[in-house]
Amino acid sequence: MKIIPSKNPQKITYSQYKRYTPEKLELLDGNLLWNEQERMNLLLLLLYNVGLESFVQHLPKESRNELKSLLESIDEENSAKQGGLKRTRKRNSLQPHTSVHDWGIQEILDKMDKAIEKLYRRW
Repeated sequence: MKIIPSKNPQKITYSQYKRYTPEKLELLDGNLLWNEQERMNLLLLLLYNVGLESFVQHLPKESRNELKSLLESIDEENSAKQGGLKRTRKRNSLQPHTSVHDWGIQEILDKMDKAIEKLYRRW
């Protein structure tokens, strides 16, 4: 069960609490908890419960600016990994454009799904 924080607060179940909360809080050499994984689990649980919107609203302006910059750089990195194609001009509304269905992607995905189902049935 993966915790995915969203814009709005979400209630935590007892099983989520048990899974993502350490048995006790400890401060070790200036670090809360034993390792980064424990810190990230607790942070994700809190963000899940508080909601991203409330979290961002409570950040100091300097932290919001830094967060915005980090998110933009991550988006740029992901874009570069995916080929780096970006729209540099507005679409001409008079020029026809194709839809995803025109490319036959949906048909390919359907065939892949059927092939995967057949593979699982064999096992």
